[in-house]
Amino acid sequence: LDGGNALIPTLVAPHWVIRHAEAGKMPAYAIDKARAVIDDHKSSVRLAIESGVKLAFGTDTGVGPHGSNGEEFLLMNELGMAPLDCIRAATTVAAETIGMKGVGSLAAGSWGDVIGVPGDPLADLSLLAKSENVHLVIKGGEVLKKL
Repeated sequence: LDGGNALIPTLVAPHWVIRHAEAGKMPAYAIDKARAVIDDHKSSVRLAIESGVKLAFGTDTGVGPHGSNGEEFLLMNELGMAPLDCIRAATTVAAETIGMKGVGSLAAGSWGDVIGVPGDPLADLSLLAKSENVHLVIKGGEVLKKL
């Protein structure tokens, strides 16, 4: 727990594989594997959370469509992570995990980009689960999206 490492569970990956099974968009071996591991995957991540293992937000790019990885917040929360810890996993913890201290935070002297959603994500993490909920994006001090 003190080694500075983090578990990046990519919980959404097997969910996407299983969802795409019905549409015939995934090969049978991938669907079989996802179905075989999903319950153990959730159990191991739940145990990691309960044990205090540091979790960082990540993605298996290519499994689901771009912009859909926000569902990971909901899955982390479902397994026992507090909403603020879910958000930290995607910001400060993710940055620290790849050696980028001072990134992902809105503290003085840090570098952090900002998104805005219509509500309080600490009260409703589903606001972060869908890209259409992102009404504001500020990156590097520049407003890239404002609805």
